[in-house]
Amino acid sequence: MIGGVNVANLCSAVETQAYELDPFHDSIIYQYQTLLYREAGVKPADGEAVVNEKLRRYMNARLPEMQCNLINFNPRNGNLLKLAVARQVDPFLNDAIRIWKIDLNQVDAIDGFTMLDYAEQRMDTYKPDRLKRRPFEDIYGRLRKAGAKHRFEIAANGAALPPVESAQAALAKLESKAKGGDFFSAIRLASIYQTGRILNGPIAPDPAKMRQWLTLAGNLVLASRNVSDAHWLGMFRGGINERAAELSWYAKALELAGNFPKDHPPKGIFDASLELAKAYAQGDGVARNLDVALAHATRANETAWSPGSSAIPVSQRWMGYVYEQRGDIDKAARWYRTARYDSTSKQDPPSVAAGIGPWLTAKGLPKCCVDIDGQKDC
Repeated sequence: MIGGVNVANLCSAVETQAYELDPFHDSIIYQYQTLLYREAGVKPADGEAVVNEKLRRYMNARLPEMQCNLINFNPRNGNLLKLAVARQVDPFLNDAIRIWKIDLNQVDAIDGFTMLDYAEQRMDTYKPDRLKRRPFEDIYGRLRKAGAKHRFEIAANGAALPPVESAQAALAKLESKAKGGDFFSAIRLASIYQTGRILNGPIAPDPAKMRQWLTLAGNLVLASRNVSDAHWLGMFRGGINERAAELSWYAKALELAGNFPKDHPPKGIFDASLELAKAYAQGDGVARNLDVALAHATRANETAWSPGSSAIPVSQRWMGYVYEQRGDIDKAARWYRTARYDSTSKQDPPSVAAGIGPWLTAKGLPKCCVDIDGQKDC
């Protein structure tokens, strides 16, 4: 208990985002707000500024005590804000970051890390899965914009902080796991030695050690025949500007996948296919070959549902782009319209980077939403 609040109930209310059916203040939407408002001393007549100030003071004082012990939440007994990051509870994060503007640089005594450290750890956990990683990248950006800092940044100012495991001890654990056959640990070590960055403390970049662990990661992929790991290794090689090696690992991912069941594509097959489609469509790192590009784009489109709904329009736009490059404007327009013309993303083809609407206008085509079978909904 914290005062009159049952912490377990508070953690559950944040996790479930349960609505408050009987709010005592006009700004209350969720049950967690009721619990916090009452303990912060909010009155029904309090204005917005007063409410926010009361919540800011209360959360800054009591956040260390708001420890959550829930299934699949690490660190065990991590604070409430870290739970909101882990579960991607946007309403609570919006309240804490943008509205209440609480101190985001409290170092959690449970693990010794800040909120920004935790968001980065979540990003690393889902590094091979872009769709799962993206929400944590967004949270990281919001925290950073609001002034959140990493532990090492706070430590550089001479602040006394709870101890954490040393960088050397953390590296030793990763090395033991990597030598035992854990691909994630091997690729993580390669990344650490490439950047010289580990949250436990600064180390010097070491290109030779990066290559050592990168080689082991590659050997582990070949031994396990894991499609997702092959794709991830390709991404890593792309991240260090080794385009030929990047594309070769994407191709290896397809080779390892073999003839997979259409209703159960292996993880990584969509991303590898899409990246190869982009490369062959644009002649980026390989000779331009639109037939090969179409084959890869088709496979990406057929497996886009597996990574998630947001991948589907991306694959459809690249199908449109390949047909555009082949000179088939009718099919290109159908695919672009199927993907809808009212939104864009960083993964869009260059010709529709400004949106599909402007592309259709430039081609003198109507802005109807038409699927690839020619069905209109306009």
